[in-house]
Amino acid sequence: MSMAPTSTFAPLGETDIARVSAVCLGTGRFLRAVLVPALQELGCEIVLAQARGNAFGEYVAARLAKGAGATYEVDTVLPDDSVRTTTHPVAACGSLGKEAGRAAFLRLPPRLPRLRYLGVGVTEAGIAHNSPAMQTLAEFLHACYQAGGGPISVLNTDNVPFNGDAISAHVHACDYTQVREQARIL
Repeated sequence: MSMAPTSTFAPLGETDIARVSAVCLGTGRFLRAVLVPALQELGCEIVLAQARGNAFGEYVAARLAKGAGATYEVDTVLPDDSVRTTTHPVAACGSLGKEAGRAAFLRLPPRLPRLRYLGVGVTEAGIAHNSPAMQTLAEFLHACYQAGGGPISVLNTDNVPFNGDAISAHVHACDYTQVREQARIL
C-alpha cells in the first residue's frame, strides 16, 4: 500500500514543485502562523515537513477532500477580540516520521531549483546532538549542495538561546556530517 501524497511530499493541487522556494522543517503553530505567511509575502511557494507523526498531512488531505485545496487555516485574535481566519496554500507536505516520507523529503532538492529559504521549527528536543531533526537537516543541506542550487538561508523559529549557533554546531557534529567529512579526507 502506498502512502498518501500528503505524507510523501508529492505536489498537491496544481502546484509545479519547481516553483517552490521555501521548505520548512516542522509544522508547529509559530512556524505556520508567522514564518510561512512572511515567506508567502515574499512570493514563496512552500513545502512543509512534519518532523514526526502525520497529523498535518492528514489535516491537509481532509481539506483537499472537502474541496478547500492544499491549504491550512490560521486564526488570529485581534485587539477587539474578533477572530480573523487566514488561509495559506501548501505546495507539498509530508512526514519525516516514516521512512518513505523521509526518503521522499531527501529526494526533493534536485526538484527545487528555486529553493532559497529553509525554515526550521522543531521542538527544543530536536535541536540536540544526533537528533533525527538535525540528522535530516544535515542530509537535506547536503542534498541541496549536491543539486547545485544557490545559497540557502536557514531561518530558525525556535525559542532556544543562540539557536542559529546551536543548529550549526549540531549539523556540523552529527554522525551524518562526520561520516561525509571522513570520506572526503580519505
